[in-house]
Amino acid sequence: MARPLRQLSPSSIRTYERCPYMYHLRYNERIRVPSTAAQLLGRAVHTVIEMYYKQKRSGGDVLDCETAFDVLDDALDATLHELDEAGRAEVEDLRELGYDLVEYYLEEVAPHIRPHLIEERFAFRIPGVDVPIVGYVDLVDQEGTVIDHKTSSSPFPAEYLAHDVQLLTYSLGYNALRLGARQRPGQLPLINLLPPVRLDVLVKGEEIAYQRLDFRYEQEHVEQYVDRVNTVAAGIRSADFRPFWQVREPNLDVCNYCDFNDVCTYRLPAAEDPPCEGGAQDQSGTDAE
Repeated sequence: MARPLRQLSPSSIRTYERCPYMYHLRYNERIRVPSTAAQLLGRAVHTVIEMYYKQKRSGGDVLDCETAFDVLDDALDATLHELDEAGRAEVEDLRELGYDLVEYYLEEVAPHIRPHLIEERFAFRIPGVDVPIVGYVDLVDQEGTVIDHKTSSSPFPAEYLAHDVQLLTYSLGYNALRLGARQRPGQLPLINLLPPVRLDVLVKGEEIAYQRLDFRYEQEHVEQYVDRVNTVAAGIRSADFRPFWQVREPNLDVCNYCDFNDVCTYRLPAAEDPPCEGGAQDQSGTDAE
């Protein structure tokens, strides 16, 4: 049963675009799935970065590496209960990698950023959608650039930000924060006022690598965004939660990296063709990666 649509977020928009049935499991059925060790590591690194910038903005002593390692440990240890024994063992294997990621970021990236806003909540509306779009901007620097952070096992495509719904939402959200009551609900900003965005990626490997992507959105990106979000909202309103392969070209990667593999009755098998339309399929043989 579909729940009433009261708001949208970058995560919910992205989830529905990836697979409407995934959205249904997460936001309607409220099914909780265990986090992976890699996800917990990424969140712990994010916690360290957030604390670093909050201290830097306050003018006090910023985190040194040893203290940052303690923050990382506390963040990881607080989430170990989410994992089974194998997952906890994997976290221990990744802990040293976490220290390397934090040390690299604090020494090579963070000193060059002057923070303005950190984890700031936003809400705004766009034409055609009658619910607010909400979220939190990770970081805005003193120059007004909206910055997000990722950890990844490989570099991001150079054109990633041109299609990413998350950072465009953050840019629109920060613009709404700046304008306040001067921006009418549903009114889009002048494109030349839209804040630039930046993605900082820590690439995991034998040696940590750093990737920086910078982007400025143009009118076409905002218009495409409005169309995309209207399509998502309309699909949710009409309770269209068909699995993605029923509405577009099947892509096994969507299923391979889905959090709901163990509970989804529509997961694509490892075969080339998708299962026939019309209902749940046999789960035998679908668990092989």
